[in-house]
Amino acid sequence: MAILAVHMDDMPITVAMLGAKASLQKYFKIVDIRPVKWLLGICINWNRTEHSITLSQTAYINSIITHFHLEDAFIVKMPMDTNVHLTKQSTPDTDEEQEHMSKLSYLALVGSLMYVSMGTHQILLMLSAT
Repeated sequence: MAILAVHMDDMPITVAMLGAKASLQKYFKIVDIRPVKWLLGICINWNRTEHSITLSQTAYINSIITHFHLEDAFIVKMPMDTNVHLTKQSTPDTDEEQEHMSKLSYLALVGSLMYVSMGTHQILLMLSAT
């Protein structure tokens, strides 16, 4: 199995096949720099002793929260918490809250959340489908 991820001129490659790198070197100039730490806003943590790779978008998610001024948003531990019931009373009440919400770009926020859901948080896809 070979996984190729291309970003601009960089191409991190993770392969589980013996000789895959040598095969690619026949056709492409390959330079080994170091293990990948960040790719397209995703933090990649390699734990060689446990033979695991962990992907995290925490920094990107925090930047979304900051960009859309959602630091005081309604927070739940899990997006599909069945004990939380959002009602009309959850909407902005005061003129100040309504003004704040009118300045948010709904499409940009949804697009940002879709990028997160496609990268590491597939549970958000279930939420958007229901």
